[in-house]
Amino acid sequence: EPSSYLTYDKDMQFHAHSYSNFKVGSYYPDYLLERVGSESMFIDGMKYRNLHLSALTVCIPWRNGTFITADVNGLLKIWTIHGKGIADLSLSHKATLHGHLHEVIDAHIYSEYYTLVTLDSHGNIYTWDLISYELINCVHRNAKKIAVSSLHGSMLVLTKDYKLLIYNVNSLEYRDIEIPDESYITSFAFLDFNTTDPYAGHLYLDPLEVVCVGYNDGTIRIFQLSISGRTNEWQL
Repeated sequence: EPSSYLTYDKDMQFHAHSYSNFKVGSYYPDYLLERVGSESMFIDGMKYRNLHLSALTVCIPWRNGTFITADVNGLLKIWTIHGKGIADLSLSHKATLHGHLHEVIDAHIYSEYYTLVTLDSHGNIYTWDLISYELINCVHRNAKKIAVSSLHGSMLVLTKDYKLLIYNVNSLEYRDIEIPDESYITSFAFLDFNTTDPYAGHLYLDPLEVVCVGYNDGTIRIFQLSISGRTNEWQL
């Protein structure tokens, strides 16, 4: 169990889509978490040491006081914060996820299906069930980058040989989709239109995935995943 009396002075950089400081929602006012040193964190001003026994590489918030951490050895842990204030605050370890054998460099959550998607430094992408805390599937084994849609849980995968692939939430690939100038892609993301304001919706946007792709010449192209009316096949 982590102890709350010591932190490290040195700091390390987290990987993309992770946070050095962030808020975790709960039944109480949000908790504020801040990375300190290689294995430690502040939670609402309380110092917690030894969340992992090796350097943290990823830390992402979830819901109801829960957040997820990962380290250089491929270990993932689920944590839940309880109480509020110095006297009542506590941190409990809910689960440890075993599967990755290499450093975890990215993680995303598709909340609707309680699914965690993780990527390690050797290009392995795994999906995890956040109810049973079991490994679901290995999606790909040669990935360089990944993005996950909050709309339908679709996954964009850039392979190490610079091919851009699209998978659905069940890890099935959308085949034969042509993507312009794949070898020049430097970044990508799904555009997220989620909002808590019922009057701020995009009334004329179809409920399909919208993909934003950046290229090495500075251009950004926006695509929508849709079904062709002529061939009845998926296309961007």
